[in-house]
Amino acid sequence: MKISNTTIEDQLLVLLSYNNLTPSEKTKIEQLIPLISSWESFYNLARFNRIIPHIYRILKQENWWQQIPDHVQDEISERAAEIQQINAARLQKAKPILKRFQEAGIEFVILKGVLFAETIYQNSFYKRMNDIDILVRKKSIPNILQIFEEEGLLCIGERIGGNPEKQLKTSHHLPPFIDRELQCMFGIQWGLKSPLTPYRLDYEAIWSRVRPFSFLGLNALQMCPEDNFHHICVHLGYYKNGLRDVFDIYNLLRKYEANFDWQLLETEVKKAGTERLMYFALSLTNSLYSNPTVSELIKKMEPQTSAYYKKGVAEKTKNLHTQLRIGTSYPTEVEKAISEFNATNQFKEKSYYFWLTWKYLLFPPMEEAKKMAANLYPNARQGVWIWWTRSYRMLEYIASEISWLLLFALMFKTWYDLLQCGWSNLFFKSSKTSTKEKMNTLGISEEALERIKKRIQ
Repeated sequence: MKISNTTIEDQLLVLLSYNNLTPSEKTKIEQLIPLISSWESFYNLARFNRIIPHIYRILKQENWWQQIPDHVQDEISERAAEIQQINAARLQKAKPILKRFQEAGIEFVILKGVLFAETIYQNSFYKRMNDIDILVRKKSIPNILQIFEEEGLLCIGERIGGNPEKQLKTSHHLPPFIDRELQCMFGIQWGLKSPLTPYRLDYEAIWSRVRPFSFLGLNALQMCPEDNFHHICVHLGYYKNGLRDVFDIYNLLRKYEANFDWQLLETEVKKAGTERLMYFALSLTNSLYSNPTVSELIKKMEPQTSAYYKKGVAEKTKNLHTQLRIGTSYPTEVEKAISEFNATNQFKEKSYYFWLTWKYLLFPPMEEAKKMAANLYPNARQGVWIWWTRSYRMLEYIASEISWLLLFALMFKTWYDLLQCGWSNLFFKSSKTSTKEKMNTLGISEEALERIKKRIQ
């Protein structure tokens, strides 16, 4: 772990992010706790990295809780309790839906955080999770949609409205579905990476390696550790890389490394062409939890890695202080705006989301631009450079996933769709409804709609 140019708070937070602490790690934590100069700063950093519930449990488990000032105890406890309540409500709502999957003979694989909560952390509330991500076979989609309809779940979009089955041809997942109390959102996937990207995971091989998993007392499935590891590495966002997004990678390894099949992982990475994504994720992970085998794998992936990802690693891991403070989900604002643009057929509303999409894409706020540039304290010259290049950074980020050609095609499509909508509205005004009107017909208020948007990340 890099400790240069860092604070005691930085070092302590990373150590507390580890699961199943070793004796030497516990000793180091016990040495650091009395040296904390500002527990409020520690809390704010933990809140920014969104791992409050996990560290709350560790501090309680290891009897370090009483060494924290009372007011910070209150803040940590309150946040942990809030997330526990949210997660508990989500699981309670999910069980009857998944029971129907089981009764219908639908095979379903629990993914990411919801799985790791039970298998790695043994703590359903170790972090806040916006939805329950599930991998299914594509042939199961019609049955799943029927169950969702019968159970009264709402389809949030493309993200709002439209036929969700149209996603089968253009995506690797359905639009999110949520219950009417807005407590449980389902992310149904038949793939792990968008078909718009150049990456091709071998799903038949993945399905051949799934194993039984009891989830909420139901017969669910989980991918093997190597496939889960591959998935969360390729799922890591280029800018969304705080501790919450990274610590599952090294904690999975800490649990399964003794029997981990590194050769299988390398084979699947080569087949999928995900070397550059693995290089990026493993490099960020290794800067927080150093592992010799991971270091060797990074070296193997480097020749197939583009300059873009190498530069990203160099920027983000230059010191721990920076790495813990640059995670941002800002690019999802672009995705949400595009989703809303696609959802509405009302010209006035479509024009607004057209403007919002381009605003988010080309003019990120300076505070977000500094995080994306991994330069939180720029001098005047650096500040000007960040300001001038912020648009390019956003465009380059999207192009790195889908190619510049497809990016320009999609950008052109927004203009085409807007003009087509304007022409259609000119002659068929009465047939067009706004997103707000669509949601009102489903009994969802504007305030509730905003809460739903915040969950989609």
